[in-house]
Amino acid sequence: MTVTGQPARCMTDPRAVVMEVVLGAEPQLAPALISSVIDQVAVARAELRRLARALHVDPGLLTSGSLTGRGCCRR
Repeated sequence: MTVTGQPARCMTDPRAVVMEVVLGAEPQLAPALISSVIDQVAVARAELRRLARALHVDPGLLTSGSLTGRGCCRR
């Protein structure tokens, strides 16, 4: 099932979505480091969901340097 056109996984398992996108862009990073950064960037579950949706739609937000992403993407 999808929520407003987004994969339901962004809502049900946003941490895994973010981890996969980050590891896809930077496979040499340790999962523990990525997890720690996720905890610092997305303090609330809703924030983590927004981050997962944004990165799922545009994984390039991680490396683009663009300020067009959501606030949690810019941190």
